[in-house]
Amino acid sequence: MKNVLLLTMVLSLLMFNLSCKDNTKERKLDSNQVSTVITGQIKNSRNPLIVFHYNTKSDTIKLKSDGSFSASLDITNPSYVKIQLGFQETLAFVFPGDNVNLTSDNTDFNSTLKYTGDNSDINDFLNEQYLIFKNTAINSADFMYSSQIDRFLNSLNTLKNSLNNNYTKFKNAGKAHDQDFLELEQKRIEFKTLSLIINYFMALRNSNTPDMSILKAEMDVLVAGVNADNKEYLTIFEYKELLPQYISLHFVKKIEDDNIAAVSYEDIANIYFEIIEDRIKTKEVLAELYYVFLDDLFSNYGVVGLGKHFERYKTLNPDNNRLHKLQSIYTVWAQLAPGSYSVNFEFPDINGKMYSLKDFSGKYVYIDVWASWCGPCKVEIPYLKQLKNDFKGKNIEIIAISVDEKRADWENFIRSNNMGGIQLFAGGWNNSLVQHFRITGIPRFILLDKEGRIINANAERPSGNIASILNSLDGI
Repeated sequence: MKNVLLLTMVLSLLMFNLSCKDNTKERKLDSNQVSTVITGQIKNSRNPLIVFHYNTKSDTIKLKSDGSFSASLDITNPSYVKIQLGFQETLAFVFPGDNVNLTSDNTDFNSTLKYTGDNSDINDFLNEQYLIFKNTAINSADFMYSSQIDRFLNSLNTLKNSLNNNYTKFKNAGKAHDQDFLELEQKRIEFKTLSLIINYFMALRNSNTPDMSILKAEMDVLVAGVNADNKEYLTIFEYKELLPQYISLHFVKKIEDDNIAAVSYEDIANIYFEIIEDRIKTKEVLAELYYVFLDDLFSNYGVVGLGKHFERYKTLNPDNNRLHKLQSIYTVWAQLAPGSYSVNFEFPDINGKMYSLKDFSGKYVYIDVWASWCGPCKVEIPYLKQLKNDFKGKNIEIIAISVDEKRADWENFIRSNNMGGIQLFAGGWNNSLVQHFRITGIPRFILLDKEGRIINANAERPSGNIASILNSLDGI
């Protein structure tokens, strides 16, 4: 592999710390106009809703019968706006008080998209950039799924050159464009291409791909040179997508360098937030990262041990809507705190015999919520069988509860894989167990004490550290 090729590309992406100049002072808000207005018409749309994402907000507008719409956005600073109509999307850039109009035919959304009104040239250009990216075979064997690093880099450079060439053409078109936008757009291209590099690296980092050591070495150089602490870039969606990737790279590096073994969700969260506090100092960027990670952790793993991080987020003057969302999730999860009682579920086994939680009173209960179609669930099965053997005769019941929709699928899997022990059928996701424990993904493991109280609503997997946890229980 040509090492110089990668090094040149990497170094071109390291200049993250440029500041935006204030070149928009001549734009005065009309005293009677308090919002930015985007109007338009989408023909042949099967989706009745159009969504506008900007800064930390999202506004959803219902299309009229003829496909027309009018949206008033609370824009207080020059901002990118992502416009989504179902699976179709484009990007616009607006200034406070702008009046923007767009038209399109949903049968070929981006190719027929046309802007009029304020900054129509900017927004037509942004749609051109989107088309360049959309028409690139990103998810192909020549790009993100390439096993050859040279091939990936060539594809990435081709994409980056196409975006930069179109940018240069727009910049030199003769019109005096806003310098803030030009600087932001140049950074947006860099953030997008850098994000692709990181995704590619993370997917291959543990593989035996030739020249992987060279790519890893260059990634170390890249990470060391990144200054990702700039609130001026928070209007750029690609920057906000890059931020958690940047932190995750440092997380992986710390795990590998310090040889940290499997740890709990709480330990993982502590490491993530330690890295965030170490790398990021700007309050606005801190708030963005805290929200992204707390939203993911709360939604998927619960809130046990995360209270201190949530309190820290509150000190960062976060967006009220985001704070309200996290608070709502936190409040619900708090009902699943250790010591709270579990719902008394009741499900049948393969012979139709009904079992409820009360049937296991006086024993610890370890629950595996799974489905026959779930790949990660199947990975845990050998470990679960071993766990059952190791704790046979002890004061604990290990129960598997399937959320398969079709009973036949579950029964066939149970019989063909000799699944022993207590196997219960919940019949889908609409049941008291799933609702009580906020189960949105599987496998999910739950540990209850001898009185049916929660020890951990999101317990360790059989492939993890659960055996030592169970052995530490009093009276096991």
